[in-house]
Amino acid sequence: DKLFNCLKNLKHERVKILVYIADAEDESGDMLERMESERQKRVADFRTLHQLLNEQEKDHLALIEEIEKEIARKREEHLARLSEELSSLESLIREMEEKHQQPANELLQDVRGTLQRCEEKETFENPEVFPSELKWKLWNCCDNDFLECAIKQFKDTLNWAFPKLRAKVTLDPASASSHLFVAGQYMRWQSTAEDLPEDPEKCCAFVLGCEGFTAGCRFWEVRVEFGEDWAMGVARKPVEGRVTLTPEEGIWAVERWKGQYKAFVKGTDPPLTLRGEPTVIRVCLDYDGGRVAFFDAERATLLYEFSSASFSGETLYPFFGTYSDCHLWIHP
Repeated sequence: DKLFNCLKNLKHERVKILVYIADAEDESGDMLERMESERQKRVADFRTLHQLLNEQEKDHLALIEEIEKEIARKREEHLARLSEELSSLESLIREMEEKHQQPANELLQDVRGTLQRCEEKETFENPEVFPSELKWKLWNCCDNDFLECAIKQFKDTLNWAFPKLRAKVTLDPASASSHLFVAGQYMRWQSTAEDLPEDPEKCCAFVLGCEGFTAGCRFWEVRVEFGEDWAMGVARKPVEGRVTLTPEEGIWAVERWKGQYKAFVKGTDPPLTLRGEPTVIRVCLDYDGGRVAFFDAERATLLYEFSSASFSGETLYPFFGTYSDCHLWIHP
């Protein structure tokens, strides 16, 4: 009987492993199929983008060429008028010089006509060479930094959508609340139950990252290994004592508190968009774009995003907090 039961258990384990293999193959097949579909979509999207850029380049270069031709045409027209006026003046000057050198008896002949032509010659007023309409075209083409701004915005958007730079976050023990044990990339509540405040929500134990950011796009991921009540995001220094977790106070953060997930927005505290219980949170900071976003890293879904934030050129630090016995681990 023992041999039979042992064989039965082994066969049962074999079936389980075969099911696991089949599941892994099915899941990998679905993922590869999805990636192939995404590859084709990306190729099509970039081809469309290339076509758009080529068309825009062609249009802008054609506009530059048109303006150059118009400048050259206006210049030639103006120079032609000036040359004509100069020729008329030189002709009259020569006539006057010839009269001036003639003997007195010849000078008196037709001198009245020569003087009359000289007096009737009006003072030449330099006409406008390039009309204001042409100058506006030139300004729109040369002094307009729209394309440069569009390129920067597009680059920031790509960096935001596909962040490449994972920040190496190490916790700063000097910034940690007394209730926390902090070591490298790990933090936990270390006080006893008697040390818990009566209203924990008003007494968040927190710690900041060592390295701050003043530009660029960065992301880091945090695993909640134990416990339920936590907060995380970015913050300006200094953060001391009891803090109000709002952008107005220099903290952009989300939390889990008593089973509820929310973002800290003064007066609203909107709930997070969940597709399941997140255990690994990705925090993304786009400093130049004024955005802080939070993702469920395992499901690749957006939980919440702060946009149009004003960081005022100040250094932002990764922010981590807990209200109770909670263990947080920053992924390396």
